[in-house]
Amino acid sequence: MSEATQDSASPADESLVVIAHATRTRGLKGEVVADLLTDFPDRFQGLARLFAVAAGGEPWPIQLENHWFQKDRVVLKFAGYDTVEAASALVRQSSPGAKRFPIC
Repeated sequence: MSEATQDSASPADESLVVIAHATRTRGLKGEVVADLLTDFPDRFQGLARLFAVAAGGEPWPIQLENHWFQKDRVVLKFAGYDTVEAASALVRQSSPGAKRFPIC
């Protein structure tokens, strides 16, 4: 997941900050467990929109419904991703240039 530095619908002219990488699905309601890639987990407070980044590097806006911290990770629930199958599509995304971590 990337956080836009400004509040607009498209990240075209913006810098994106990667704040988490989705590692697996969780539960039956489309939740995703992600590794935190920020020293400031409070970034998630009040954050409603993120950009997911596909393997080809194309970002698309995604709405964050809820989040909570579990051990050293964050659990994320996104609007419109209400099943394990839907959420698994987010886990399969990868960061441009990243070889080890899927990104969401």
